[in-house]
Amino acid sequence: MSVEDSIDEQLFEIMDFLKPRHLTLPISLPHLAMLRWLYRNPALSISAAAEYSQVSQSAMTQAAQKLEREGWVVRRRDDTDQRVVWISLTPEGRKHVESVEAMQHERLRRLIACLDNTDKENLSQILAKIQQTLRQKEGLS
Repeated sequence: MSVEDSIDEQLFEIMDFLKPRHLTLPISLPHLAMLRWLYRNPALSISAAAEYSQVSQSAMTQAAQKLEREGWVVRRRDDTDQRVVWISLTPEGRKHVESVEAMQHERLRRLIACLDNTDKENLSQILAKIQQTLRQKEGLS
């Protein structure tokens, strides 16, 4: 097995461990991912959210409608272009995202508890390099 294959397997197992499990939320993981994206981006157009989620605009519209019915997002038309619909989190939606993120942060803390401070700093630096490369490839930096 190559080093790259080993890294791929390791990352898969870590990401699987960090996935939210046993949620009492009446939504799917893709919907939760959208809520988490909205948490970091206070308002997104339906088209931007669809692009991020790699789904059609109609699928994103349906997802936004479901999340709006749950009381977790609010939709509003753009003031200057009525074709554009913006979505943003409600306080209830923020509360749910914060709850899930707290659970994942605790899982991550447990996962890296075996590392000493030097290892944690090295891991942080390596992840920062990978993140920088990712942002450059996606034109985010």
